[in-house]
Amino acid sequence: MNERITAYHILRQFENTKGRLDNIEENEISKTSLSIQERRHLKNLVSGVLRNLTLLDWYASKLYKGHFPKLLAKIKIILRLGLYELNFMYHVPDHASVNEYVKLAKLRVNERAGKLVNAILRSFLRQKKSLKKEKSSRQSADISTMYSFPKWLITRWIDEWGVSFTQELCKALNQLPEFDVRVNQQKISVEEFEQRLKTNDIEYEKSKRFKGYFKIKQVGRIREAGLFEKGFCSIQDESAAIPIKLLQLQKGDSFLDACSAPGGKFTQALEENPDLKIAVAVDSDLSRLKKVKENIKRLNLSGFLVVADAKNLPFKRKFKKILVDAPCSGQGVIGKHPDIKWRRTEQEIEEFSNLQTTILENISRILLKSGQLVYSTCSVDKKENQMVVKGVVDDPKNSLQVKSISPKSISNASDLISDEFITTFPNKNNMDGSFAGIIKRSK
Repeated sequence: MNERITAYHILRQFENTKGRLDNIEENEISKTSLSIQERRHLKNLVSGVLRNLTLLDWYASKLYKGHFPKLLAKIKIILRLGLYELNFMYHVPDHASVNEYVKLAKLRVNERAGKLVNAILRSFLRQKKSLKKEKSSRQSADISTMYSFPKWLITRWIDEWGVSFTQELCKALNQLPEFDVRVNQQKISVEEFEQRLKTNDIEYEKSKRFKGYFKIKQVGRIREAGLFEKGFCSIQDESAAIPIKLLQLQKGDSFLDACSAPGGKFTQALEENPDLKIAVAVDSDLSRLKKVKENIKRLNLSGFLVVADAKNLPFKRKFKKILVDAPCSGQGVIGKHPDIKWRRTEQEIEEFSNLQTTILENISRILLKSGQLVYSTCSVDKKENQMVVKGVVDDPKNSLQVKSISPKSISNASDLISDEFITTFPNKNNMDGSFAGIIKRSK
């Protein structure tokens, strides 16, 4: 019951504030004494509800005998939780789920709400088969509702890639995510790390692309085994490893990570290239830069951290290698962060594009003539990716050009190269959606 109450509070707060789910969860969980198992259940519930939000509301609206949009918000959240648990969490007995959410409705609303929740959840159990059949027949016609994505985003994706690709993308983003871990080879060998996974009975799959990357089904087990806290590994998707590999850092290079927090790519660069001349991580948010500091300390690495705005860096020196992992809409990582699709608006895509252009233009001014810059995002939107790069490069005052990515630029990733750049999609490449391109000086 306790984890269901906390899940309810998290979803209530998210609906009221549209804040970052990670922050809301961390704050609410800190007030509890939930066990590891209860925390897993809670996180599955919260992310599952947000991953399937409009589908769950569609189920509820089919079973509620009133005007669903006017139903009390508190009851809607309880119904979403109950319907998600009944529909997707098969290890929980149906009668136990129903009883728990009836209790929750009585506790957080009133006795009448408990009876309503009981009636709707039991009706769902009786009509589940016919409702799922109706859902299947509507999936192509109503992608937004059936796959639980905002209509503006579905329209945008269909305009770019068509109905079939959009449907496959939504399906992939709605799968329960698996996480990749990157081995810190400054502290432990890949072989020894793999042995520790076996010893701790952690299910894994070795990356076919990059040595030292493992796909983990239950990433929480990594923390439980102490592998994360001891600095043996970091959680990093394969797609997020690509930008640093494209930079081809060498001994003696000066390296700048211009939008570094929370530090996954910066620490990757330090691990893979311990002989850099200088490595600087910049972020405008002090609290997020502290995360970079924590990760550097945990991994036993060293680098310089600077609080500064990437739109107007104070540096006089220039750098040989620069990473601009720009702030973005995060469309490519919705699978791991389902709150993103309900926090973003279409207007923000334009705002991100303008911000990314400003940052890229400013940072490129401190790129050495002999150096190269990698621009990357975790978005799949061309407005934030190809259009930003080409807009900056096509402006004569910037004296820049795109360096086409070839199979020689990065090993084991030739299938990801498209029109000079690298783009990844979860439905095509079994990794997060992302973009990366290389820029160099034209004179």
